[in-house]
Amino acid sequence: MKIHIKILTKLEILSIITKQNDFFKQYHKYLIGLSKKNINKTIDDIFKNEKNYIFEEDKDAKIFYLVCYNDNNIIALSKFIVFGNDGNNISFFNKLNIDMDKTIFIFGVFVLEKFRGMGINTKMINIIKEIANKTYKKFIIVDIKNTNTSSIRSFIKNGFIKIDIKSREPDIYFYIYS
Repeated sequence: MKIHIKILTKLEILSIITKQNDFFKQYHKYLIGLSKKNINKTIDDIFKNEKNYIFEEDKDAKIFYLVCYNDNNIIALSKFIVFGNDGNNISFFNKLNIDMDKTIFIFGVFVLEKFRGMGINTKMINIIKEIANKTYKKFIIVDIKNTNTSSIRSFIKNGFIKIDIKSREPDIYFYIYS
């Protein structure tokens, strides 16, 4: 299987939603599973308004998307943020007690079901590791629900360790790579 991965901005993602409708329908279901507050929102609205609280506290933060293609069709997407100079102001991450200005946060990885188990998550994580290295970031963090055992296995296989700190109740924990 031949895949290629691109880094896109929010505007670029918004421009391809209608062209890749089947993928984004499934991605929307995934987002609803993560948070019921997404039920009444369109996928466009979710992308347009996401994580605005982060930018209120860190104006230099940048959200990017890794998009994995197979034959010009999106098969996977990972969203991540590269914190700016005010990353330590973001209250959601205070309990971690690490320098957020030197951190990348992965908001999650979604791979279409028929492409899971093919190492796509690992390829995407490796690209984020390269970005961290090139931007002088010391840490990469992700939060994962305890029941998402395949994602936990994948991140641990890629060098992440579980921190015994919940990001959100009842059972979502932080994992870190340094």
